[in-house]
Amino acid sequence: MTSPTHHAARVSPRDFVSRPEWKGAASHGMWWVAWRQHRLQIAVLLAVMAVSAAALIILRSRIIAVYREFGCARFGTSVNGSRFDCVDSEGVQVWWNYFSTWSQLAHFAMIGGPLVLGVFAAAPIFTREFSHGTQVLALTQSIGRIRWFLAKITVMVVPLVGGLLALGFLMEWTDRVVDVTAYEALNESNFFARGMVPAATGLMGFGFAIAVGMYVRNVVTTLVVGMLASGAILLGVAIVQPDVLPPHRTVTPIADMYRPMTQAELDAQRSGNGESPDANLDRDMRWLGGGYLDASGRKVTMSNTQSAACFEKADKAGNAAAIAAGVKPTSNDGGTAVIVGGSGAVPAQSEPGYQDSVEYINASARAQLDCMRGYGIVASYTDQLPGSKLWPLRWAIGGILLALAVAFSTIGAGRLRWAVAKR
Repeated sequence: MTSPTHHAARVSPRDFVSRPEWKGAASHGMWWVAWRQHRLQIAVLLAVMAVSAAALIILRSRIIAVYREFGCARFGTSVNGSRFDCVDSEGVQVWWNYFSTWSQLAHFAMIGGPLVLGVFAAAPIFTREFSHGTQVLALTQSIGRIRWFLAKITVMVVPLVGGLLALGFLMEWTDRVVDVTAYEALNESNFFARGMVPAATGLMGFGFAIAVGMYVRNVVTTLVVGMLASGAILLGVAIVQPDVLPPHRTVTPIADMYRPMTQAELDAQRSGNGESPDANLDRDMRWLGGGYLDASGRKVTMSNTQSAACFEKADKAGNAAAIAAGVKPTSNDGGTAVIVGGSGAVPAQSEPGYQDSVEYINASARAQLDCMRGYGIVASYTDQLPGSKLWPLRWAIGGILLALAVAFSTIGAGRLRWAVAKR
C-alpha cells in the first residue's frame, strides 16, 4: 500500500510545468526518453557499421598478406607502378584474380550503404510516434515542438555520423594499400566511398527521410520513398561533381603536336629512351575531357568524317614523301603506325606502307596540320582535376550534401505543427 507521504511526493502536471528548471530547453529526461525509445535502432545501426568496419580490416589484411606472398610492393614507388604490376607464378594479375570483386563490392557498399543507414535511422523517429499517438503525451510536457524535434534527431545523428566518418576513413586506409586507388581518388567510385563524404551522404538521406516521414507518417513508405529518392539525389550530385570546381586546362598548339622529327628522335622513341608522357604525372589526377580550340579559344568539334578525311590526306602525303625518298616499304600485318610523336597511334594499313620512316612521319604531320587548320583548329586542350583539389572538392560536395540535409530537416520541422495536430 502506498503511504500518504509517497502520495504527497508525487509531481502533478501543473507542478511539472511550473518548475523553472524544467522550462525552455530539453531536460535530461528528454534525452533519456529519446535514448530509451531508439536504443534498439541505434544498436542495430552501430552493429551494422561495426561489421562493415571488420570486413574492411579483414580485406586490408588479406591484401597485405597476398602481396607479401607474391613479393609485390604494396605502395607504388615508381611513377608508372600500379596494382596490375603484381602477378603470380602463372602471370595472372594478383589484384584482378584475388581482390577486384571484393574491392568493387566494398566501394558500392560504401556509396549506397550510408544512404540506407541514414534513411533507416530517420524513418521511425517520428512516424512511430504518430502511429502510436505518443507525440500527444510528449508535447504536453514542458518541452516545445522544436526542442523535442532536435532532441530526437540528435540522438540518432551522433552515432550515425560518427560511425560513417570512421568507415569512410577506414575505406580510404584500406584503399591506400595499393597505389592505384590513390591515383583514382577523384573518380566517383572512390570519391563517394571514402573520407568524410559517406557521412555527408548519410546525413542527406537522414534529412530527406525526416521530411518524408512528416508527410506520409508511415514507416514503410518513408523507407521506400527515402531510399529511392535520396539515391536519385545522390546520383545528381555525382553527375555534377566533376564540374563543382574549375578544372585545370592544358592547351597545346597543334603545331607542337605535329612538329617535325629527326631520325635520332624517332630512334629514341622506338627504343623507349624518350621522355615518358607520365614522367610528371599527378597520381590523383582525374581526366575530365579534351578536344580542340579555334583561334578565339572556343571549342571546335571535329566529326569522325573530318578526322578520317584528314588522316587519309596525311597518309597519302606521307607515302608519297617516303616513295620519293626511296624508302623501302614495310609490311603492316596487324601492327600500328605512328603518324607523329605525341599524337598517338593510328590503325595500320592492310597494304605495305612507309609509316616507320621519318620521311613518312614528317610529311604526314604537315598534311595533318594543314587539314586541321582548314577546319579552324589551332590547338588541343585537356581538362583535368589535379590531386590538390581532392580535399577542396570533398569539402564542396560535403557542404552540398549537408546543405540538402539541413534543408530537408527544416522542411520536416516546418511540417511538425501540422503532423502533431493531425490524428
